[in-house]
Amino acid sequence: CIIGGEPLASPYFFKVLEQLRNIHDRNSRRIHKQQFLSITSNFNARAEIFSRYLGQLDLINKFFNLSLNASCEAIEEKAEFIRDGLNWTRFSENVNSLLQYIKKTKAAGHPARIDFSLHAAQNTFSITCVPEFLSWALELEQKNEVAVNLIQNIVSYPAHFSAQSVLSKDFSRYCHEVIKIIYRHKNKYTYVSNATW
Repeated sequence: CIIGGEPLASPYFFKVLEQLRNIHDRNSRRIHKQQFLSITSNFNARAEIFSRYLGQLDLINKFFNLSLNASCEAIEEKAEFIRDGLNWTRFSENVNSLLQYIKKTKAAGHPARIDFSLHAAQNTFSITCVPEFLSWALELEQKNEVAVNLIQNIVSYPAHFSAQSVLSKDFSRYCHEVIKIIYRHKNKYTYVSNATW
């Protein structure tokens, strides 16, 4: 698993991918089972870096089943407010580029499994954004014809970022809306990832 800080901002990230590829290439006769590689990124990289990332995926996906995760829990201005430095337009373009890459790879009959997940950190700022975030995830899935999985984690520290610190009786309306979206969607796909709806 490669996680952050932000992997795509590290000067060593592409060297690590190259070393993984070289190790598996040299040992391909001894490694009979495809390995698993998970990469979590904020998907906020400039176009030339993200394009390089997709090019590297082309080189390593013959050795690895891939789980590619984008960290975000809101959309548009709310996402930019929650995640300091996020450029929503760039983020959404990168997500769509990756989903199109996955679609193209699967259409070409490539044997590697490539899963995509949105990794949402639920917190005091994002809790009211969940319905619109899930709706956006559904639109992504339908537009790109690629499964969009969800991974969640609950922010608990510092305490004032914990969603539980702000819950009130009014909060239930967001829960009901989220439950409706999930139930409308959950039977549409058979997911292979651990990160399901």
